[in-house]
Amino acid sequence: MSPTNYTEQDFEEHIEEQLHNSGYHIVPPTDYDKSLCLIPSKLIEFIKETQPDTFKKLVLQYGPETESKLTKNISKKIESLGVIEVLRNVFKDRG
Repeated sequence: MSPTNYTEQDFEEHIEEQLHNSGYHIVPPTDYDKSLCLIPSKLIEFIKETQPDTFKKLVLQYGPETESKLTKNISKKIESLGVIEVLRNVFKDRG
């Protein structure tokens, strides 16, 4: 029996399948915002679930632009301090 020649694509699909089977969620590449280096919908979903009162306060301040302004501000903070620093410490937006 001859060995099977696997491609990099086969390897990537195997990894993705294993991650998906372990509980990870597959997100379409189109959801990723290259300019922000984030998946805005997932970020906003996380903030709404973990900090609903804070998010409501931001909506009062920013109105309909809340989600775009918040993702831009978080992206800038990550760019200047790094992801670990932003995750470990309090992120302040509008005080």
